[in-house]
Amino acid sequence: MIVHNDFGRKKIELTEDELIIYRLFGKKRIKKENIKSAFIVDDFFLVVRTIDEKVTTAGNGFLRWTDKEILKRIVDEINKEDVIFPSNKEKFSTLLILFVNIVNAFMLSLNRSSIEVKYIFYVIGILNLILLFHFIFMIYNYNNALYDIDSNELKIIKNKNIIDKISLKDISFSIPKNNKNIFVLKTGKYKFYFRSNVTYPLKHKNFIEELIMEKMAEIKK
Repeated sequence: MIVHNDFGRKKIELTEDELIIYRLFGKKRIKKENIKSAFIVDDFFLVVRTIDEKVTTAGNGFLRWTDKEILKRIVDEINKEDVIFPSNKEKFSTLLILFVNIVNAFMLSLNRSSIEVKYIFYVIGILNLILLFHFIFMIYNYNNALYDIDSNELKIIKNKNIIDKISLKDISFSIPKNNKNIFVLKTGKYKFYFRSNVTYPLKHKNFIEELIMEKMAEIKK
């Protein structure tokens, strides 16, 4: 099964053994047996979670409209769990680190004083440490939870093991004002950002809509 973009190029392909995601440069291959769960966002964005708790996204608004049903069939075949996994409120871009280092290198080239260079190196080190910790923090939050539709529980995962389970009634709810496609579930210890614009599977879509309506009703009381 192959999903193309509007220009007829392959974007997503499912073979007997693997899911292939075609990027601008190269392609990403995921073994079919390693995929645990998947869903579609806004009709054309595929979101996949693997057994190592990594999340991969594929697709864009330029996918061929006639291949929409093919994408659904791909999800039906690779989705093994009725769970919703989180997405960060913002995505961390490695281009930010690259940009900072380019700027720092340019600053170094303009300075000839060894003392100034020494202090600039200190600044570079501190900035990169901050970015590194920020990156690790976001990756951790991106992959360490899932919401089990069948049990109405938020399950916290660490090192591939479930370390905590939280009931729906013990979870507070909110929708960020600056992003209506995200809803937030949080407890005293955890806070996770989930996509509210899931369009397939329908079970996921209906569950999220009902959850949002129920939680919004609780807030209004």
